[in-house]
Amino acid sequence: MTPSGIAHNQIGSMTLQIGSNITVQEFQEVAHFHELNRSAYKEWAPIVRRGGVCVVSMYTPELLLQGAWGRYAMEINLNWARLHGYKFTVFQQRLIRPAWSLPWSLPRSALFMLEQGQRECEWVFSMDGDAAVNNATSSVEDLIEQYFTGTPTQLLISCHWHVGEHGNCHTCRCNRAKPRTGTHCSEKQMLFEYGRNGHCAANMGVYLVKNTPEGRELMRWWVGAGDGACNLRGDKKIEVENGLGAQKCLLYMKAKWPELVDVVNARVMNMPAWFNEKVHGKRTIKLEPQPWIKALVKQMSCFESHVFVCHTLGFRARDRANIFRTVVEVRAPAMQAAMLSAGETYINVRSLPTNSLAW
Repeated sequence: MTPSGIAHNQIGSMTLQIGSNITVQEFQEVAHFHELNRSAYKEWAPIVRRGGVCVVSMYTPELLLQGAWGRYAMEINLNWARLHGYKFTVFQQRLIRPAWSLPWSLPRSALFMLEQGQRECEWVFSMDGDAAVNNATSSVEDLIEQYFTGTPTQLLISCHWHVGEHGNCHTCRCNRAKPRTGTHCSEKQMLFEYGRNGHCAANMGVYLVKNTPEGRELMRWWVGAGDGACNLRGDKKIEVENGLGAQKCLLYMKAKWPELVDVVNARVMNMPAWFNEKVHGKRTIKLEPQPWIKALVKQMSCFESHVFVCHTLGFRARDRANIFRTVVEVRAPAMQAAMLSAGETYINVRSLPTNSLAW
């Protein structure tokens, strides 16, 4: 099913009002990937491409300074992507006006990857800069097989809660592309459920989108703030204060195309870093008992589990840097060996030039 009412070139020309005193034309700085300055992004291709997967993330230059947490997180994700034969792209500048929250740049960066075509990016896996792959054996192909094959799903994203069987978000009724109840929720029902339990809402930190006409149109709709259905700032005070307008827009997208958007629990690919898997299985690593770790041990339990991705949302920059640095130092030797066996070269992001724009 192709979302109706959205022309392919509509986003760049509309002047529809969004939120307060802002238009789509004013909101969007660059309409298409080919219009970007080459300094806006950096790409790393593996020696052997496999699967047509493109991984995309965003780190502004200050997050890639020596010692900044972005360097460590990027080293983790970049080398995981290359190990699996995926292209890895980092955007290093905002793709929207400075007055608007950075999260609105993230769906734009994913759309830019989709615009490179199916031959280059058949699938786009988008990751927040503060999310890091935890289980290097996990792959995007695992997600495709489990949640896309044989379904109309075009976009896979996580809710805020990790509890639930078979990918379901605990007791949330409105999230899955194929609802257990047999019928999809209306927008009113989704808003009611979200208001009652914020854990049911989608978290845009990690998601996977299929490069099809339907997938691209979903992303254009999101990038265009839902043709005016979404407020750039968010609807509630907490959304405005935390820059959650782009994330809230996902709720309206899900309501509009419930069968194309599948919202699974956070354990699938976007686990909060405080998650503790002691009761679910043996730890994969034991982090060294440094003084700073003792204060954060509960907040970083995810990195001692087997889950795919750990997300450090809400952490202070210093704590993120400590966590990611420790994970890199503990796991780099094993990753280097795995990449050597696969014929790939490990990239030590920590040793790259100080000025990330010169990479």
